[in-house]
Amino acid sequence: MSNVIVIAFAIIEHWNLIMLLWIYWAQSVIIGVFNVFKILDLTRFSTNGFYVNGKPVDPTEGAKRQTAVFFALHYRLFI
Repeated sequence: MSNVIVIAFAIIEHWNLIMLLWIYWAQSVIIGVFNVFKILDLTRFSTNGFYVNGKPVDPTEGAKRQTAVFFALHYRLFI
């Protein structure tokens, strides 16, 4: 619904395409940041079926932090 509101404002206010892209880019960054915090806040961090270099990963706090960093770095590539 928020995307529809942004598009409506863009049409009403005659925003250019660059302005609209900046808004969607910022939205994507915010979603990524919240997901990193969500990963770090997990109380039950499961690594079932999670392998690194063919070896199972233990569900430790360190693995959770590394997963959050991995997500952030790879998510950054797509925005």
